[in-house]
Amino acid sequence: MAQCSDDSGTGSITLPDPVVRMQSHTDCKTFADQLIIDMPHLVRDCFVYEYDGESVLHITRTNAGFNCCPDSLTVTAAVTQSTITVEEIEWVSDPCDCLCLYDMEFDIANVPPGLVRLRFIEPYLAPGAPVLQATIDLINHPSGSFCADRGFYPWGE
Repeated sequence: MAQCSDDSGTGSITLPDPVVRMQSHTDCKTFADQLIIDMPHLVRDCFVYEYDGESVLHITRTNAGFNCCPDSLTVTAAVTQSTITVEEIEWVSDPCDCLCLYDMEFDIANVPPGLVRLRFIEPYLAPGAPVLQATIDLINHPSGSFCADRGFYPWGE
């Protein structure tokens, strides 16, 4: 549970934990007969968000890096102060020796309006690479996007 000051400044209120509902994800993106260098959008790790103005934050993730043959993909979310940390998780019983990119859509419920930092934990992000994160103002900018340039495919080594 996260703690915040109430409007009166006389105490604190407890925010509920976020509830994540996975909507969909693509299969592993394939790029047969194309060179990665010819497709600069593949080195952009992005999220697009839309807020309903009350409590639901819809996220579209582009180019999330996972194993090429996962059993399933999912996300979890946790709140610490004004940061929502989204952890991207794969379940793999028999992993392939490759990584690839996926697009995902999910909702995070119980998000109050205001200034929020959205931070993603990616399973194959190379050490030292910038974390995909941004501070977003859900009141004045209820929709938008943010990308991190990776410079290499597919994020990890």
